[in-house]
Amino acid sequence: MVIYDPARRYHNLALALDTPQCRVIDAGPSTIEAREAAMRALRDLTEGKIHQLIVWLPTRKPESDEDRQGDPFSVLGRIGAEFPDGDADDYPALCRAAKPDHVVEINKLFEQGEPSFDTVDALDQGGAWPKLKTARQNLSKVEHSIICPY
Repeated sequence: MVIYDPARRYHNLALALDTPQCRVIDAGPSTIEAREAAMRALRDLTEGKIHQLIVWLPTRKPESDEDRQGDPFSVLGRIGAEFPDGDADDYPALCRAAKPDHVVEINKLFEQGEPSFDTVDALDQGGAWPKLKTARQNLSKVEHSIICPY
């Protein structure tokens, strides 16, 4: 899974998904080093040493084939999955999906600007949707659409 995140909204969330079986690579500091780490992780994935691979990028998703040629991680997105992947993956839609009982409030928040995860999470003050759980469920593609040799 390649997560394209120019707003850097999902950075901490992506890093929190790192486990012994799910390798998360932060391509923000160095694209070259991240590409090398991604190739090692891909090898580990094919050898069964890990089960999931996520690469987080602080860039926009390539739109054209020409853009994809310049993206050193586009091949991983092509053989695995990419986030966002369609209109349902934009931030307002994810917020509405995570908090379906608060759609009116969420719409009002977005009319005033872009709310943070904390602001959206606070709508139900301690309800059953902790921030990480909500975001993880909304990014379930990360867990279900990962490159897997099996």
